[in-house]
Amino acid sequence: MTQIEGAPGVTPGAVRCGPLPAWVEHAPPVVPPDASAAGFVDNGVCRLLSESQVNLCLPERQWHFRRVQKVLTRAGAERVSHFGVEFDPAYEQVEIHHVRILRDGQTMEHARDDAFQTFRRETNLEMLMLNGRLTASLLISDVRVGDIVETAMTVTGSNPALKDRFAGWVTFDDVNPFHQYRHRQLRPVDRNVACKPFNEPPAATTVLANGIVEACWSLENPIRREIEEYAVPWQLHLPTLQFTEFPAWSDVSRLFAPYYQSADLPEILAGEIDRLAAEYPDPADRAVEWLRFVQRELRYFALSFGEGGLVPRDLASIWSSRFGDCKDAALLYVAGARRLGLEACAALTSTTHGIALPDFLPASDLFNHCIVRLRLEGKSYWLDPTCSEQAGRLAMLSQVHSGWGLPLSDDADVLERIGSDEPAQQVNIEDEVEFGPKPDSPAKLTRQIE
Repeated sequence: MTQIEGAPGVTPGAVRCGPLPAWVEHAPPVVPPDASAAGFVDNGVCRLLSESQVNLCLPERQWHFRRVQKVLTRAGAERVSHFGVEFDPAYEQVEIHHVRILRDGQTMEHARDDAFQTFRRETNLEMLMLNGRLTASLLISDVRVGDIVETAMTVTGSNPALKDRFAGWVTFDDVNPFHQYRHRQLRPVDRNVACKPFNEPPAATTVLANGIVEACWSLENPIRREIEEYAVPWQLHLPTLQFTEFPAWSDVSRLFAPYYQSADLPEILAGEIDRLAAEYPDPADRAVEWLRFVQRELRYFALSFGEGGLVPRDLASIWSSRFGDCKDAALLYVAGARRLGLEACAALTSTTHGIALPDFLPASDLFNHCIVRLRLEGKSYWLDPTCSEQAGRLAMLSQVHSGWGLPLSDDADVLERIGSDEPAQQVNIEDEVEFGPKPDSPAKLTRQIE
């Protein structure tokens, strides 16, 4: 972990302390009586309030977050005495309003500009990913049993690649619940933000005044629940709200498709592609040989700085460095496939929620992976250029992803099913082991494979 205050590329004043924005509203938290507080206690901390507010009426989007917790034990004091916030300095600014202790009617404020240390941790480096995100950290001094610790901050900005289109989630966690949850949203009346509830979250109260819609959701004293063992990971299990400003899947596709239209291939690489075209006249052979070429020549490494977390780099940078992430690999494959006369486009999918994508509203934040859709003789093939080199004919290549994908093409207005549910191969193995009468007797293994 490296401290990088003052390092080149870090936005000056990305983290600062200041008063609450005028649009933010705070109400005092409710402290439950001891008899009913047990459901909100873990590791010596009673979780009192988790609050978020978002303002879509400003030139730049603002998210406000507030958390209030009560310290019950020494272990709890250790747990809440560290305050940290992670952000992307390329497009986000963080303002800290409160890091305060309430004790015996007195308030002790710890939020000062010089109190924070800023680090670049790169927690996914072992997964060959760099995102450039920073962590602003403060160790709160003199936290005691019985203290109430309150933190409040506002994050301003959004990824420029989204062109100010809003998508977000709010979860009311009743597995590790707070006593109170609040969410508040402000938006212009002419800005259409759809909302879809999952698992019975609280209902909204809505007020329209001066052309601004104010919607509030509040939940108090939720009952702690247990998630069923072996529950499938692609289903939502907690009360959740999904927000999106994308009316249809085609809007998501049109947002990202232009980033994958480049055909500006480096001259040397274009020569390699032309060599493949001459050697493999059959389109299916061309497609699979080009896939193997990309899988073999491009090693995986993700540089997800700023907009790079959502859009690929240019083809010259990808090829000269010989590394890239899924977006880079998809762009490279698509550009080469089109030079080979093949119909290909990038496609977005999710490795965690791909099976459940049709259950959600169209949004830009549902996807965590980019692959390729190849169309050949009326059939779709879903290829992943980031996989290890795959052998075999195109028709027999294993489909490494399941669920649904969103092609980034002009005609994409719905999600498409990725592959088939039917396995390409079925293997049945039966083992029979026979042991002798004594511990040192030989054993016999019979295996039957179909």
